[in-house]
Amino acid sequence: MPTGVYKRISLEDRFWAKVNKKSSGTCWEWTATLNAKGYGLFGIEGRMRLAHRISWFLNSAKHPGALSVLHKCDNPRCVNPEHLFLGTQADNMKDMDKKGRRINPIVIGSKNPFSKLTEPSVRVIKRCLQIRVKGNFLAKLFRVGKTNISQISNNHTWKHVKI
Repeated sequence: MPTGVYKRISLEDRFWAKVNKKSSGTCWEWTATLNAKGYGLFGIEGRMRLAHRISWFLNSAKHPGALSVLHKCDNPRCVNPEHLFLGTQADNMKDMDKKGRRINPIVIGSKNPFSKLTEPSVRVIKRCLQIRVKGNFLAKLFRVGKTNISQISNNHTWKHVKI
């Protein structure tokens, strides 16, 4: 090309040039930059965007807005619009749980590394609450906040502990 003459490449052409449509089965895999979780990244106006979200937009002509663009195929590099669907973050968590893919599963009770209580101590707290021992006293005794005792009393936390 002569100096000073540039061919303008459309955003769509630039995007699809970074996709291998014959990579793994029916997935169309992103071949350019990936983030730490393996999702494709595509630069637009100086900002890196998730490639599967751009694919959704290019295919549907609708911006996903606050919704997440989820994968049916569970392949983070996949940008095949047929493998993508919209959902909330809650939908994403449910989908991950259903497929057993959540990296940090919800840990309850004393398995939670931030827990100050154990299941036996919560049984004692629940028994004391049944006989009307004051929450303030129990909070001091077990070195937790009054809110913690209140949440146990109202069955908002430690629901798995039965007395």
